[in-house]
Amino acid sequence: GWAVVPVWAVGHVAGSRHPAVKEGTRVFGFMPMASHVVMQPQQVTNGSFVDGRSHRSQLPAVYNKYVILPPQEDEYEDHIITLRPLFFTSFMIDDFLEVNGMFGAQSVLISSASSKTSISLAFQLRKRKVPTIGLTSKGNLEFVKSLNLYDKVVLYDSITSLPTTPAVFVDMAGNKSITHTIHTHFNEQLKYSCTVGSTHWDTSPTAPKQRIPLPGPRPVFFFAPIHIRERSKQIGASALESRVASDLIDFARFSSKWMHIEKRVGCDAVVQSYSDLVVGKGVATDALILSVKASSSSKL
Repeated sequence: GWAVVPVWAVGHVAGSRHPAVKEGTRVFGFMPMASHVVMQPQQVTNGSFVDGRSHRSQLPAVYNKYVILPPQEDEYEDHIITLRPLFFTSFMIDDFLEVNGMFGAQSVLISSASSKTSISLAFQLRKRKVPTIGLTSKGNLEFVKSLNLYDKVVLYDSITSLPTTPAVFVDMAGNKSITHTIHTHFNEQLKYSCTVGSTHWDTSPTAPKQRIPLPGPRPVFFFAPIHIRERSKQIGASALESRVASDLIDFARFSSKWMHIEKRVGCDAVVQSYSDLVVGKGVATDALILSVKASSSSKL
């Protein structure tokens, strides 16, 4: 069937009957890939509100919360809005590993090392001086090395050359062959294995008819909203958001050195960009900000 693809986006309030959410307010959050969306603001503060429509009430809170942006764009705003959802996930993975004492591991293996979620995770782990090993393809090898984030960068076909010391595997690629190689090679020395993304979506180990027995720990799916909810209860939602915001600014500054942002406008541009992404035409150093309408100030 047909559906409207949801995206993380910036929107301007075109009209409002809520006294605390004024027309012209800029907000960032999860929105449909469309020119307009109707919301029912609840729990409004100076910095955010929640969409209270009943059909969205069962979604994780992170998908219903909208951040109120400053009236004018900040220096790194394009980088921040592009990276925020990805960085939030990486921040929570790093926090989860820290809370769990790295499961007794000494290093973190990260697949799809050129992806922005992987890069932001390596950025966070480096702050804690946790050794990281970035796994990548030949085409992205030099770029990943140039970041100077990973302690070691290894090609996928060289995984078996790695020493089998206690490690954690964070799988951003979702490639069943790579996952099997890592689990077989590290075996009991692999202390924890989680799947976060599926940049190699056509080879996902969770796809039907593709499941194969794996040595070592059973891979689990890391769903950031669950850890966000737990940590919000433990340290408070405001404290957590403040930590994320501070670290995100640092990462935005870092990313401005190597990430090129291109802005495209119009429905055709949106469709083409999405189609290119699906077939893997994206470039690691590039990021896109899309607007459905030329006259619209919304950014997807």
